[in-house]
Amino acid sequence: MAIETIMFDLGDVCYFFSMDPVYEWFAKLSSRSKEGVAKIFDDTPESLGPDRLHNTGKISSLGYYERSCEALGISQNALSFFEFANLWNSLILGPNKPVCDLINSLYGRYKLLAVSNTDPLNMQQAWRLMPKTLSKFEQGGIVTSYGVGVMKPNHLIYREALRRSGSKAGNCAYIDDKAKYAAVANELGMHGIVYDTKNDLDANKLKQDLMSLGVRC
Repeated sequence: MAIETIMFDLGDVCYFFSMDPVYEWFAKLSSRSKEGVAKIFDDTPESLGPDRLHNTGKISSLGYYERSCEALGISQNALSFFEFANLWNSLILGPNKPVCDLINSLYGRYKLLAVSNTDPLNMQQAWRLMPKTLSKFEQGGIVTSYGVGVMKPNHLIYREALRRSGSKAGNCAYIDDKAKYAAVANELGMHGIVYDTKNDLDANKLKQDLMSLGVRC
């Protein structure tokens, strides 16, 4: 079946990110170890911590700030919401230009969607950093975990992306840097592609994978 729709993960696909700067800042502010901070911001499926609640839209960004300060033992007098948001958004390191250029080249010939485990603060930061790229996605085509209420690998977020695309699963390619998330796309009948962020910096392998599906890159 011909590819009509191409779906992209955001973090470490469309933009680079790292939790290290955030953990280091919060470790300094809270006098905790970096590892201790990382446990507080665990967003695995088993976690009921503030990060997962924020990522699934269960709490607001203000609520996330309040719960994070409480968990870290940081006074809100010492760290304002504005300062917290800036620290949190520092995890987005910048756009991945080769992938952004690829999106630009595909625009107008394929339906483009984004499917991301993210939160409102990071999404706003992504729009500030790369508005031209994000505007290439279909109207309503940025499918977020906080908007849908579940995170990948939950099937519901993929099914919502399929619904918004209007395409059959077999007509969709799905790109993610995490193999386990691409595998779920395959389970649902899509064509999952694993993008090796560290070893495919020019995105040539990604283009080859798309071309193997008949996509004109």
